[in-house]
Amino acid sequence: MSAWTPILEGGSAARAVCVVNRIYADVTEALDKSTHPAGDLSLAIGLAGLALFEAYRARCLGLHDDLVRQRLAEAIADCDPNIDDVSLFHGASGLALVVALSQRLADGTVDASPFCTEVDAVLMDALAHADWHCRAELFRGLAGIGIYALERRSESLLTEVKLRLRDIAYEDEAGPRWLTDSSYATPPYGLEGLYVNLGMPHGIWPPIAVVGATLLKHEPEIERRFFDLALSWALSQQGHGVGSQFPLTLPSIGSEDGPLAWCYGDLGIGSVLVAIGTALGRSDLTMRGADIALRVATWPTKFADPCLCHGSAGTAHLFNRLFHSTGDERFLAASRQWFRATLNVCHADRPVAGLSFFRRQHWTPDLSYLRGASGVALALLGAIGATAPDWDAPLCLSFRDQARTSTATACVPAKR
Repeated sequence: MSAWTPILEGGSAARAVCVVNRIYADVTEALDKSTHPAGDLSLAIGLAGLALFEAYRARCLGLHDDLVRQRLAEAIADCDPNIDDVSLFHGASGLALVVALSQRLADGTVDASPFCTEVDAVLMDALAHADWHCRAELFRGLAGIGIYALERRSESLLTEVKLRLRDIAYEDEAGPRWLTDSSYATPPYGLEGLYVNLGMPHGIWPPIAVVGATLLKHEPEIERRFFDLALSWALSQQGHGVGSQFPLTLPSIGSEDGPLAWCYGDLGIGSVLVAIGTALGRSDLTMRGADIALRVATWPTKFADPCLCHGSAGTAHLFNRLFHSTGDERFLAASRQWFRATLNVCHADRPVAGLSFFRRQHWTPDLSYLRGASGVALALLGAIGATAPDWDAPLCLSFRDQARTSTATACVPAKR
C-alpha cells in the first residue's frame, strides 16, 4: 500500500479522539503540577516520550500545541550532552531523536539543531572508546544508536555502529549473532550469564534491522554477506519455540508461550522482518515476516495491559503496520479487534482515560511512551489518521530512509 489510511471509523474513531485528547490534557496537567518524575527526560518513561506524543498529535489533528516540546527544549538547554548514558530509550540519543523527529513531523525537514550536533559528537566518542561487549541491543546499546543515526542520515555514525556490531558479534560456522549479558540486561524468566535474546528490547532483531537498513547505501559485498548470515541464523530458530514459532531466548526456557506483543514473540519478529523487507525492497523478507505474523493474527484478545511494549495498543498497532505494508485484510481485522479491546478499557471522562498499567505487581496510572498512556494514544492516532506513524521508528517498525513523505493534510477520523 502506498499511503497511510485510517482504519477506525464512526463511533470508534470519535471515541479514540476523545481518549487521545484526555490523555494529552492529563500530560499537560501533570507538567503544570510538576507531578511527572523530576529530571527524567528519557524516551521510554520521561519527557522526550511525551514530547513525541505531542508532536504526532499536533500533526495528526492539525493542532499547534507545543507545551511539552517547549518544556523539553528548556530542559535540554540546561543539560550537558556529555552524559554517561547515550542510549536510545534512556539517554542522549533518544532525546536527540525526538528533537529531530519532531522537526520532521512539523515541517518535513531534517533537524540540524545544535543539540543534535553536540549529541552526534558525544556518540562518536562513545562508539570509539566505550566497552560495547554484549551491548548490541536496542534499549541501551548499539542498535538504539543506529536507529538514531538512521533518523539523522548520519553516514559517520552508521559506519561506526556497524563496525562495533561486527566487532562484538559472536561467530561460528552457524553464523553471527549477538550475546546478552544478564548482568547488564535482565533476561526474561531469570536466566543468568551470557545468552542469546530473540526479543526486541534486548535481542538480536534490532541489530539485524540496523545493519539491513544501511544496505540501502550500496554497501560493499562483505556488509551484505554479514547481514545475510546474521539474518539466516536468526531465521533458523523458527520452529524451536514453545507455543510460539521462535524461542524467547537461547538457551530456551522451554516452558512459556511467546506473548502476542512487540517486545517478545512472533508478532514482533514478523513485524520487524516486514519492516526490513519493505526498506530493502525484498519481497522474500516481507512475505516471510507476514507469514510469521499471520500465524498469530487470529489469536484471541486475552487482555492484560494496554501499553505499547507488551499490551493491546502495541499489538493493535503492529497489526495496523502489517496491514499497511502488505494490504492483507486479515491484519486489518486483527488490528481492529485489538483496538476495540483497547478502547473497551478507556474512559475519556476519567484521569489518564481510565487506563492502568501493571507495574511491580500493582496496577497504576502511567503517562509514558513505552509502557503508558502516551503510547496508547499514539497507537490510536495511527488508527484514525492519514499520516504515517513514524513515531514507531524507535521500535524498529519504520526507517528514516524509507519514511513516507508527510502531506499537509491533517488526520481526521474516517467516515462510514
